Amino acid sequence: MKNKLQLSLLLISPLLVSTLFSQTISDKSFQKLMKLSGINKQVAQYPDLVISGMQQARAQGSPISNSQFSEMVEPVKSSFEVTKFLYIIGAEIKQSVSEENAQKLFVWYESKLGKLITKLEEKASTPQAYQDMIQNARSLFSDQERLNIAKSLDNSIGASEMSYQIQKNTATAVFSATALAVDPNPKIAIERFKSQLSTQEIRMRTNGTQMVLLSLIYSYQDVEISKLQKYVDFVDHSDTKAFNIAVVTGMKKAFLQSINTMSAKLAKVFNRFRIDKSKESTLDRLTEESFKD
Repeated sequence: MKNKLQLSLLLISPLLVSTLFSQTISDKSFQKLMKLSGINKQVAQYPDLVISGMQQARAQGSPISNSQFSEMVEPVKSSFEVTKFLYIIGAEIKQSVSEENAQKLFVWYESKLGKLITKLEEKASTPQAYQDMIQNARSLFSDQERLNIAKSLDNSIGASEMSYQIQKNTATAVFSATALAVDPNPKIAIERFKSQLSTQEIRMRTNGTQMVLLSLIYSYQDVEISKLQKYVDFVDHSDTKAFNIAVVTGMKKAFLQSINTMSAKLAKVFNRFRIDKSKESTLDRLTEESFKD
């Protein structure tokens, strides 16, 4: 029995050692992967993209004064810290991508096509590109071939699901901030809102998917179809999937933390709005009474 146990340990020890070492990505390779994949530059754009989204929502939604909007911008922008995003995403990558995986990924990212794709993704991550994308949505969606490729990429990456979760969490956070500031029973109001939000799931998922597909089409609109198919093949590879899952998981966690931080900060801002409005109402009432006298 003892001999069998020793033999078993001898047989599995090399496997255990190999597994342990294969799970460790060197710091040098990690930094290189973050840079070559474009994550560093794309994440750096997040705060400005969030504000750009707020500006568009403001234009389409109910009016809000310039002073109130300005008060909201800084708390929101400061909630989306680039260093925190990179740290959280990086932690997921380090857990999921081995040194061997990283070396295989470098083959793509250092290739001519890989560099082009990354450059286009970085270029499409700016607020200016976002506005251009929205303005040209109709013509971009008319390209059926590129739309199909975008769907294939989305299925592999899982971007639509991430988009839906972020949209739902953001809507809940903003409403919660408002309820905490103005509603006498915020918990009841928040639960009611969550219930109402669940009835909108299909619409929210559809809108989120449309935005993801639009972004993918826009990013690669000038790339030849044959080259895009090579990119699809790369994304479908097991090493790439492990990397992308880690990135998406990290992004979800980072966004959730940032959204919660944003909610707490906005609650304070909205509370100031309520107090200011109350003061204005009191002043108006006193003014009216003084004229009556």
